[in-house]
Amino acid sequence: MAELETIAKRITATPHSYTCEPLPAPSYQRRDGERIMLAMKSFSRHMTDEGWQLQCGLRKAGYRQVGHGYDYSETRVPEILGALNPSVVIVQDKREWDIENAACFDFQAHFLTCVKSI
Repeated sequence: MAELETIAKRITATPHSYTCEPLPAPSYQRRDGERIMLAMKSFSRHMTDEGWQLQCGLRKAGYRQVGHGYDYSETRVPEILGALNPSVVIVQDKREWDIENAACFDFQAHFLTCVKSI
């Protein structure tokens, strides 16, 4: 029986075109806290649904979805981080939730990343 091909074996066997050494993996120490995703309900209406599938999978894995239309309907990121103090935050493609980008179609769901003083 042939030996199973693994990702690690395939990476090792693949010639690399770069000349510098790969960076070491960053150290990560998990801390207790809620795991959240800045989510958008409009992903369910996209022609391709990979964003929606990711959100569904993360929800089933215990990630809380926050944003417009969810049980925690806040869209101001500093307030979300301050109130929930999450240990992990998942953010999808900025083009979807940044109202300054033409690809943003749901202006109510946009996430504000800073607080502007008036």
